[in-house]
Amino acid sequence: MGIGAVGAALGYPASEAVHLLLHHIHGGLHNAAMALQLSAEEGASGREDDPRLVAQSGLEGIARAARGVSLLTVVLGLKAGPGAAPADHQWVALVESLLSSRAQQRHVELDVEATADAVSPCAVDPDRLVAMLLQGIEAIDAASPGSRVNISTRADRERMPSSSAAE
Repeated sequence: MGIGAVGAALGYPASEAVHLLLHHIHGGLHNAAMALQLSAEEGASGREDDPRLVAQSGLEGIARAARGVSLLTVVLGLKAGPGAAPADHQWVALVESLLSSRAQQRHVELDVEATADAVSPCAVDPDRLVAMLLQGIEAIDAASPGSRVNISTRADRERMPSSSAAE
């Protein structure tokens, strides 16, 4: 089954989230592959890159892809997701990055109100992250080019994005 069939089965905006997440996963794996290639070529090229920085770049690429896969499983209805993974800013940052990319494609300005409770020490809620992603996609797509979309990551307020005309 190709991505078109998956998108048709999911419908909008989940199909758009799948496309954004696959692009994100591809980027993370590409970064990891480049880091591995750099470390393999280091001796042959005569470059003196710090092996720790190269390894760290590769690990960050793998972690980026893994977070994308975890969120993708929730979008696809597999309910695996991050589960009880330690909470950190990376999960909300992933959703922000995906929405930022979407907003840039649509020529819409995106404001994300990140709050302390978004990075609290409690476990990550994958359903909340996916809801934020899907609602954000819908708000960005509904906005006119040049307008602004505001998204809040607060748990205690309605997370429906809002849009306004740009000044």
